[in-house]
Amino acid sequence: MQIKYKLNLSIKRREQIYPNAPIQVCIVHKMRNVIGKTSYKSKAGIAEDLKIIFQSKTKDEAIEKAKAKVKKWYQTEAKATESLRHNIEYCFTYLDFPENL
Repeated sequence: MQIKYKLNLSIKRREQIYPNAPIQVCIVHKMRNVIGKTSYKSKAGIAEDLKIIFQSKTKDEAIEKAKAKVKKWYQTEAKATESLRHNIEYCFTYLDFPENL
């Protein structure tokens, strides 16, 4: 598995080079990026919602929670929600593996 902070190579190019390697984006950096695009008054609420998303037990559950939070915050925090939506599926790759690994 490739663990990445930034997806410097395009995803399609990376999949051509490493066709069977799953990609995992760093969750801490993803959260920091989203919070960094959030207004001061909303930071605590978004941080709490991000914790809820990333504490999910399954990939489907995490994606559903992320969609719900995007709907909740989109009107007031468009930049933050766009940052959250960008490559979100690569934040949950670790959930495809057994928990004991």
